[in-house]
Amino acid sequence: MLILHLFNSGICANFINNIVRHIIGRMDIKYGLINNFSDQSSGFVPFSHFSGLPSGHSTLIAVIATSIILFYPRQKLLGISLCLVVIISLILTNSHYLADCLAGLILGSLVSITIFKYGTLND
Repeated sequence: MLILHLFNSGICANFINNIVRHIIGRMDIKYGLINNFSDQSSGFVPFSHFSGLPSGHSTLIAVIATSIILFYPRQKLLGISLCLVVIISLILTNSHYLADCLAGLILGSLVSITIFKYGTLND
């Protein structure tokens, strides 16, 4: 059941993530560092090729961690640790801003919880 839940949640979260990224158009931190943030002063260009917010990596790890916590409640520490490791690495490698990571965590967790609560897997 966990694998099927991960598959369904991952597909849905990725789909929603790609739509939100396209609408928001947040400039990637690496693109901004290379171009000295000269293209746009705010870093947001709606409906553009920019795709920094929300972070896809943090969305996926949130789906995985939330699913682990939902199916194995005693493994909360494992889920939280996974999220922290990924978020810290994304920020330290200048791949994403903190807000990008937090938005991904929220999106992934909400999708996973929604599918767990209203999906047919919990019958």
